[in-house]
Amino acid sequence: MTAIEFEIEAPADTEQARIVADTTKLPQIMPELENIQSQMGAMGQDSGRSSSSGGGLVESLKGVIGLGDSSGGNDRLEAAEQLTQAYADELQSHLESNGKWKQVRVAYQE
Repeated sequence: MTAIEFEIEAPADTEQARIVADTTKLPQIMPELENIQSQMGAMGQDSGRSSSSGGGLVESLKGVIGLGDSSGGNDRLEAAEQLTQAYADELQSHLESNGKWKQVRVAYQE
């Protein structure tokens, strides 16, 4: 099962076309993310390695799955939905900057 699927809204319209994240299946995997968090806690989150990342995508992902965070389930679901749409926006930007966006839109329509 894929928790997140990406679709293109208005793929035929050059100006309006955009990638959107379909997160309707996301609530189904949230309990499994909780399970992963529990397993990681049991193994010990710090294996002696240090990280100097200080933020960014990895920290956002860790926050979504609850590593070092005690926020509630709805907050995590909302954060996961926002993160996946942010990824979709970045993906579209990347495709546009590399001249691939039109090709992807056309392929999506077929």
